Amino acid sequence: MLDNPSEMYYHYYRYFRRRYSPKVDVRVVIVATVLILSAIQYISQKTKHDQAIAYLVRDPKHRNKARELALAENRFRVSKQEVGRRLTRDELKAREEDIIRSIIVKTVDLRGDCGPPSIRHTLLLQLFFFPYHVVRFCWWALRWVILFWILQRPYGSEEQEFLTRWRLGYSQARWEGLDAEKRAHFNQLGLWDREKFKAYMLKVEEEVRIRAAEDTNQKRYRRYMKRNGPPAINLDDL
Repeated sequence: MLDNPSEMYYHYYRYFRRRYSPKVDVRVVIVATVLILSAIQYISQKTKHDQAIAYLVRDPKHRNKARELALAENRFRVSKQEVGRRLTRDELKAREEDIIRSIIVKTVDLRGDCGPPSIRHTLLLQLFFFPYHVVRFCWWALRWVILFWILQRPYGSEEQEFLTRWRLGYSQARWEGLDAEKRAHFNQLGLWDREKFKAYMLKVEEEVRIRAAEDTNQKRYRRYMKRNGPPAINLDDL
């Protein structure tokens, strides 16, 4: 230090860095981060699923259907021997809500983002199966190139559904979240074909334009713009 006084602060830095630097294994930090993110993802999945169930319980259509099933199975009837005492009105109402909720959970097939929570959709499992998914994707891409680009074979039902979903811009979870009738409708339209998809999009755009033209708010806005013109900015008021 005496030989090189200009490097005094540098030597202090090296000394204190070795003495006070945290001795934490980077692997532990990475594992902890992955576990925390996976836990957050699982909690988010469970929250979305519970919110979807709560919405279905409040929905009159699903609620009435569940009530009819419960009445057909005589599940609302409570015997004194079953509970040991006579239930109050609030307890009967809570029991009825639990029965309706359980029937909806069993009868309604929730998929996509609102599906039941699963550790398969967490970062931990995705990282674990990442090599498998890479190999599977490479095999799928190679098969697609050979069958449909080189050999020019017609698309099967699975490939048609994939192209339909891809052209609509739907993720796998969102596509599975649609009901079976909606997916079948899209497949019957033949949207996997490029020309049919273009015609479908033009039709959708025309329907949107017609709805906008018939909307009362849009009509009121157009009348206002026709009378007053676009809003003007007075620089003196700034």
